[in-house]
Amino acid sequence: MSAASEPQSSAASPSDSGSQFVCSQEHPSYTCDIDPDGPGGDAGVVLSCHCGSVHLQVVSLPDEVSECKCSICGRLATRWAYYASGEVAVRGATDTYVRKSDKPNFVAFHRCKHCGCTTHWARLVSDERIPSFGVNSRLLSPQVQEQLRVRVLEGPK
Repeated sequence: MSAASEPQSSAASPSDSGSQFVCSQEHPSYTCDIDPDGPGGDAGVVLSCHCGSVHLQVVSLPDEVSECKCSICGRLATRWAYYASGEVAVRGATDTYVRKSDKPNFVAFHRCKHCGCTTHWARLVSDERIPSFGVNSRLLSPQVQEQLRVRVLEGPK
């Protein structure tokens, strides 16, 4: 997997009044600052990679997630929750990968530079038919994942 030299810039700065929150169920000692005025003006929901270096703050849990079976998503074993611009804040260093076969290049896949977990993808083209962000819902706790409706998509191979 090749990585771009500069990660996609989608980070948000925490406010000075942020509170500490356990970001990783697997590693409860990892905490992050939650912006009480985060995406959508609400603290929302925080997801993190395995090591806790990358945090994604979203406005709310999705009602449904998509399990895409295209050549890359199937190999990444991701389930995507889709969000519009302004509904996701990303903190932490990521590497990016853009599938060369996509013309034009629609999205950049992001993964943690430390543990390698796929965290999200960000739209690269100006096309409102494509959501701005796909957040890997598998970063949620297993208890939360069990409650989400899964839609299977047969994508291009």
